[in-house]
Amino acid sequence: MNDALKHLTELVYNHIVDIRKVDKGQVILVIDYLQRKKAEEINIGKIANLSDIQSPNWKDNKGFVETIMKELYSKKFISKSELTAVTGLLAGGKDGSYRNDDGSIKYTRVISNSELFCRQRTPYVYPLFKVHKMSLAELLQISPSNIATEIESRLVVGMSSCQLTRIQIWLEHLLTPLAKFYGDFEFIKDSNDFLLKLEDVKKIALEEVWEWNNYTLFTVDVKALYPSVKFDNLIIALRHCFNRCTSWSSDIPIY
Repeated sequence: MNDALKHLTELVYNHIVDIRKVDKGQVILVIDYLQRKKAEEINIGKIANLSDIQSPNWKDNKGFVETIMKELYSKKFISKSELTAVTGLLAGGKDGSYRNDDGSIKYTRVISNSELFCRQRTPYVYPLFKVHKMSLAELLQISPSNIATEIESRLVVGMSSCQLTRIQIWLEHLLTPLAKFYGDFEFIKDSNDFLLKLEDVKKIALEEVWEWNNYTLFTVDVKALYPSVKFDNLIIALRHCFNRCTSWSSDIPIY
């Protein structure tokens, strides 16, 4: 067993095979590393195709984001590298010494995306395969050379190795418990949690003798939800959440 694990580790280390935990399931895929790369390319292509749809939303929000991020930087809540990572702005120019006539810090922009990305650590990106949508029989029929094209996947970005790590940790610590409290009446952690809630509904239905012909169970999925959310709507939602679940005051600005 130890020799087999050692050999498998070498195959992964040398980019011969890749081991992937699948989305919403207990299956582990051991696939050709080239299939992982191909799955990444396919997903990047999908993201590029969405750019025309999402670009108007991005342009509308761009000025708002830059204003807020510059204010957070001036208050030393975020670092210079974090400001650049989000906005492409360089506080004080390339060497940090540029100032406006009134003495305030002057912001310039990176010359190109290559300049922006060379200043950042690269996040760990990997494909998450949606095997839960397939039966075991269907999965076994797929050729090892067709994994990327025949199994749907989505890209996951690991935030632990990039410039936004500190912001991500802070936001997760603040917003995760708040989201659970705010949406306690509809919060579902995962598929198992949903099945448990269905059992609770079943008990209520039996007690109240529901007429099942009057009920329909359905699901709704929103394409590219987060990149498409308008900032005005997001701020309204945040204000409602903070007013309901915290002691936040309207005198305190939302960032």
